[in-house]
Amino acid sequence: MKKAVLLTLLVLLLAHPALADENAFCDPVPESLREALSGPTSDCIVFELPDGGRHVYTANEYGWLSGYSWQDGQWQSNASGITLGEENRVYLRRHDPGKPRPDGTSYADSLGFDFFSPTGAYESYHYDGQWFSLDGFADPARYNGAVMIQDSVIAYYPAGSTEPAYRFDAGTREKAYSFLYDFDSYPMTPAEGKRIAALLPAAIREDFPGYTLVSHRLYDSNGPRASATFARVADDGQGPVLQVIQAAYSGEQGLEKTVALLDIPLSARLASMPADELWNNYYDIFREPGALDETRISIDGKVVDLAPQQEQLILLTEDAKGDRRVTGVYPDVLGRYFQQTTHVLPPQTSMDTFHAGEGQIYLDMAGQSWSLYYHKTAPYEWKLTGGRVSNDAESFDYSVNRFGVTFWMPDETVRLYGTLRADDLFEADFLAYPQTLEGIKGAVDSSGWAVVNNPNPADRLNLRTQAATSADSYGKFYNGTPVRVLDTRGDWCQVLIGKDGLTGWMVRKYLAFDTRASAVEPAFPWLMVKEGYEDQDIPGWAERTRKTPSTMPQSVDWVIIGVADDLYILLNRTDGNLMYAPMDYFWEGNG
Repeated sequence: MKKAVLLTLLVLLLAHPALADENAFCDPVPESLREALSGPTSDCIVFELPDGGRHVYTANEYGWLSGYSWQDGQWQSNASGITLGEENRVYLRRHDPGKPRPDGTSYADSLGFDFFSPTGAYESYHYDGQWFSLDGFADPARYNGAVMIQDSVIAYYPAGSTEPAYRFDAGTREKAYSFLYDFDSYPMTPAEGKRIAALLPAAIREDFPGYTLVSHRLYDSNGPRASATFARVADDGQGPVLQVIQAAYSGEQGLEKTVALLDIPLSARLASMPADELWNNYYDIFREPGALDETRISIDGKVVDLAPQQEQLILLTEDAKGDRRVTGVYPDVLGRYFQQTTHVLPPQTSMDTFHAGEGQIYLDMAGQSWSLYYHKTAPYEWKLTGGRVSNDAESFDYSVNRFGVTFWMPDETVRLYGTLRADDLFEADFLAYPQTLEGIKGAVDSSGWAVVNNPNPADRLNLRTQAATSADSYGKFYNGTPVRVLDTRGDWCQVLIGKDGLTGWMVRKYLAFDTRASAVEPAFPWLMVKEGYEDQDIPGWAERTRKTPSTMPQSVDWVIIGVADDLYILLNRTDGNLMYAPMDYFWEGNG
């Protein structure tokens, strides 16, 4: 349950004298609400407002708290979520104005309740004049004391003391709540609070001298984490530019990663604008005529959309005739800029900058009735990696990689091995691009391609150094592994696996060609990296001899296609590169 966020609408006024706790079951629930309750409740509290409105909280044996309010003549859900954990039987207890709180004070009224377990764990909610919000919590199993939220301040009170052992100011009430996702991850101890305090704006704003902290987000993902953006307006020797650094922090390690975006050349009129104003409003500002320095970047017409990235600036422009194009802007070694521009796009094409990340360009055509997704696979090379068609006639998604196209339709999956013509962003004729299933299928050239097809899917096919079963093996490959056939000699085919990867020999009868290839069901092991390594690149080597260290980002579309000794052979399906990774880095997961 998102604490203050889910409960902000609940303005509660006490009018019911009964207590709800482990000894006195629950207040009478209005008959009109009983049908809306999901499952049995372990406790409940009813609040009746002076104006006749009502609010009801219920708890069940799984630690689930739900809230309801009477609005517009019907019951509406205002809060729902698991908080104290599934192992705790939970109850609700109204606040007692005479009972001291951890800091020695007491509530001025009874407008609140504790959501608690007999183990001593609890969350405390109270009406603060604007909404009903979380103002404290405790768990004796983790800390011998209690934690209070006092506006934007988090304070830790040891048991028996009304003086805090530690306190920190999150800056705003919203930031104080931003890391309270589930009870087990609450910063329950002073040490955990200190890790969060080290991620707050006050602690990191001077990390990049000369830059201004222009945005900051605190969140919880396997511990407290923060993302921050720093920016400044500088002169790169050829004119004013906006320079941006994006940083990632963790409570355990502090600053973990920094990424610098491509310098954005500014017109003279923007050179004096504050960096935070420029960055936080760049989408509107940089679409204004003359906002970017057009002596350094050529813009034909107006900027419709833009996406600042690490290695390029992506622009969607529209000329005087209404024709739209995508332009990639890159730096050269002298600090100048050069550009790539696509052919004309269909009318009213837009860029999906919300879903596209670094090295990605997503284009929506004709009101999103069809879309194309491009990824940067090499310097200045952008390849189609997928698309969608959604109209009255048909609807399907498809992925494109270095060896074929996979179509996902409501009732079936179709794989075609081969090369999709016109898959290059800056060479494609978009006005002639196929927009139907049959049209896209017809654009796949399967000549020269095959896939591994063992009669027993549990078997794997050797890639030999020579056309002989006695020759050394580069590795053994699973059914569905795509290969480019370079030569055929009797019972053997010389094949290439990966873009510039392995060249060797495979037994011809264990390969499927042409239409038979599409019928082969891949037998790749669907493994994941072991717990604790989820946020890291996959380590390995560029070759089986382990001479050249390499890594593969988990964010790319990779698959295990083979084995070599105690190594898995991974294929990056986006760029076609191969890598060898240790088997003990992977596991089958928890089911």
